Parts: sequence; structure tokens; C-alpha cells
Amino acid sequence: MFGFFSENKRQDLEKIISEHAKSTVETTSHEDTIADNAEFDSSIIGQANAAYEAKDYDTAVSLYLKMEEPDGMLHAASVLFYQKKYDESFEYMKKAAEAGVWESFGGLAKAYREGWGTNVDYKKSSYWTIKAAEAGDSICMTLAGASYLNGIFGFEKDTDLALKWLASAIFNGEPNAEDILRGAGFKVEFDENNQMSFHRI
Repeated sequence: MFGFFSENKRQDLEKIISEHAKSTVETTSHEDTIADNAEFDSSIIGQANAAYEAKDYDTAVSLYLKMEEPDGMLHAASVLFYQKKYDESFEYMKKAAEAGVWESFGGLAKAYREGWGTNVDYKKSSYWTIKAAEAGDSICMTLAGASYLNGIFGFEKDTDLALKWLASAIFNGEPNAEDILRGAGFKVEFDENNQMSFHRI
């Protein structure tokens, strides 16, 4: 799917991925993001979650921000994003990421990559993509691998790093990573110590 591409195809690949990301956002609703284990008690987060489930998104955002915690900023950013309030979403996503909430790293990378609430900035997008991958975000591992493989989204082509991140994503259960790795002509095997080895196919 995302194997090696010639230089003249690089921008086409970036466009395909960006269009897919935008299409996904347009077809995803708040209901697709409700956590099964959300709290609904009398705490601020419980009240915020209840407001969210009742589709009172403005109240939910207000309550998440009232928590005055980085996690609350992440929750608020997510709700604002699905309301298509990208400028506000970006502001809180950035604050959450800068406060070390690793779950926000991928969202911030996506905002910089697609220009949601900010200017497109591939340098910042690639930085936050790697931060998210290092923190265990398997989707960002896959994106880092595909980006290194093809030299897109501000990543320099680097086959070794591409293989490393794609294998890490596979190890963490990301199915698209295996397709990308196979498309590049490789497969990965893990030994009993979880050490990876690559083979041409």
C-alpha cells in the first residue's frame, strides 16, 4: 500500500493520506469516541462525561477544562475537534502535549500535518509523530514507518528507521503496518526475546 515511491509520486502519496485523514474526520461522530469505561459519578470528570454522553458538548468542554489538569485539556480538545472547532481544539491539544499527556502527541502531530487549527508544519508534525511513537502510539509508529519509507511529511527517507517503526507497530498489533512492510518487500520475525529480524520477500 505504501511501499517505495519515486520522488514524483511523493506528493501524491501525501495527498492520498491527507485526503483519507480528512475523510475519516468528516465521517467520525462523537458517538464513535465514547469510552466504554468512562466514569459517570459526581466528580467533575464524571459530570463532564455525563454531559458528553447527553450530547451537551459545550458543557462537557467547560467541565473538562474546569478540571485544570492536562488530561482535561486533552478531553476538551477531542470534543472541540469533533465539533470542527479546530482552532480551540489545537490550543488545548498543544497544551496537553506540552504538559506530557502522551495520548495527545498523535493528535498534535495530525493537526500540524493536516493544518487543523494551525498552519501545516511537517517539521513539527514529524517531531510529535515520533514522540507519540516512542510513547507507544501504534498508529504513529505506522505513520512514522511509512513516512520514513517514502520520505513524506517532513521525514527523510531512511529504510532502517522505517523498518524499525513498522516492526514496532506490528509487534503492538497494528494491522496496517504489516501491509506497508510487505508492500516494501519485507517481513519481520520476532524471537523469544522479542528481538526483530527482517527478511526480503
